[in-house]
Amino acid sequence: MYRRFGLVLSAAALPVGFLMAASGVASANAPAPTVSAVVPHQGPTTGGTNVFVAGTGFTTDATVAFGTTAAVKVTVKSENLLVAKSPPESAGTVDVIVTTAAGPSTPTPHDAFTFNVNAPVVKRVFPNHGRVAGGTEVLIKGQHFTKTATVDFGTVPATRVTFESNHVLLAKSPAEPAGTVDVIVTTAVGPSMPTSDDAFTFVTPGTGSGGTLPVVRSIFPKAGPVTGGTTVYVLGHKFTKGSTVAFGTTPAASVTVESSHIIIATSPVEPTGTVDVIVTTTAGSSTPTPKDAFSFS
Repeated sequence: MYRRFGLVLSAAALPVGFLMAASGVASANAPAPTVSAVVPHQGPTTGGTNVFVAGTGFTTDATVAFGTTAAVKVTVKSENLLVAKSPPESAGTVDVIVTTAAGPSTPTPHDAFTFNVNAPVVKRVFPNHGRVAGGTEVLIKGQHFTKTATVDFGTVPATRVTFESNHVLLAKSPAEPAGTVDVIVTTAVGPSMPTSDDAFTFVTPGTGSGGTLPVVRSIFPKAGPVTGGTTVYVLGHKFTKGSTVAFGTTPAASVTVESSHIIIATSPVEPTGTVDVIVTTTAGSSTPTPKDAFSFS
């Protein structure tokens, strides 16, 4: 089974032939292969998209071309299913052609694959879990985000999306049943492709209270000029309204507490060197670790 957009795909959800069992290699007299569907049907011009190709007549020596460019990698799952990794290609729509000893598949509208310029990519979501009631502020890190980008948790739109930069979005999770979904960013170019990096799990609240001191899990960027003014995203746990942030012993120029997991701080003027980014709440201060190190240069 394959997870796409937070859904477990069953035989009923996939195009005909996607989950048919392997039944051996076609004979030398078999007809040329056919392509009945490709999923997903689009990806970035940089390539690297794993494309599931459904059809008939696939053999273990089958090759795949996106237009006239060979796929980076081909894995034949059965005579009805193979997986091809898209190559770098210019923007535009091409046919996905499967070729065996019996010949190439005939181009049809069903095999169309579109290479998009600057399609959005999600590289990380933090936190990667939240309550089924929704309302979790989630930082989405990636590339090619735009001011008009939308965010979906599975198939449900985020209740709010804030554009921070073309690398960072903030999205508030909607109410969803317990389970894991993909966080999908969509721009005018198209949606981001689901990967393990965008997984978000809706959970039922537990009863454990855990520790009370704030914890810094990571920061980015990890460096900035000695003149200050760098927007730094501080990711962790147990942040509260009124939290303060210090770069070493110097207070941040500004602090915005987005949620109990996300703080946006502006670096102060500081001499050259590496310091810890420390979050302090009424419960105390975060413990310095290599994960909170910020370098001034």
